[in-house]
Formats: sequence, structure tokens, C-alpha cells
Amino acid sequence: MAAGSLRSLPNHVPVSVRDDEVVVVAHKLTSDFYRWEKPKPVDPALHNVWILDNTAFRDGEQWRSEFVACYFIKNTGKDVSKAVAMVADALDLSLDDEELQKRMAKRLQPFADQILPNRTLEVTVDGKETLKLGPSNQSGYSSEVRDINFQ
Repeated sequence: MAAGSLRSLPNHVPVSVRDDEVVVVAHKLTSDFYRWEKPKPVDPALHNVWILDNTAFRDGEQWRSEFVACYFIKNTGKDVSKAVAMVADALDLSLDDEELQKRMAKRLQPFADQILPNRTLEVTVDGKETLKLGPSNQSGYSSEVRDINFQ
């Protein structure tokens, strides 16, 4: 071993690491990083956000709703043409229709885009109340139950 390597250090214990352990360490490092960095708002020109369907419910006298949002970086995924062909084949659709191909590609693209951690989003409820959602976690989504104040 070359001078300065770990094996030349006294009391060195050889360590073997499995692939799944590396993923856990990387996950821990990114989690710690985002915990310290101040969350930033999404930029509509660069990011896509999906807000999943939700239903308001009453908790005593207070209206509440769970908001689940998924955050993505626009157009960062790979070419989805193969996925379009696979879906069209599975549904027995003709790929001769260029408009259909474009629509399918547009709908599949977000599934290929990169996730966007540590972002927030402001939403307006009933045109009266503004809520700040997020920040998104390291997996690119946020989920929270919030009070809704219908006046």
C-alpha cells in the first residue's frame, strides 16, 4: 500500500460496504444537507408541481385538508418515446396519430423528470386564503394536514 493510505494507519480495521449500505449513507447525507439549507420557492419556469386530489374534512368545528404535492425539475428526464410506444402497444393504439403521440409524451414526461427536494409552494384556497406548502422532502414530495378557514 502507498504511504498515506488507510491501510498504513495503525489500528485500521478493514470495512466492506454493500451497495444498499452506500444508498443509506447517501440518503443520510442528502437528508442532513437539506435540513440545513433554507427551503426555496418553486420557479414555474423551471419546475413542475403536482398537487394530488384532496378532500376537506371537519375536525370538530375546524375544516382541515391534507395537501400532498410532488415537485419536479422540468424536462430533466430521458426521452419518453420508448415509453410512449410501449403504452400505445399495450393499449393497442396506432402510433400513426402524431397528436396522440405528443399528448402521451406530455403526460408521461413528468414520470421521467428529476425530483426536486427542499422547495415550497404557495396555493390559494377558495380564492381567499393563501397557504405555504412544503418544503418537499429528499424524495421530492410534501404531505401535510392544514387548517382551512372558510369565511
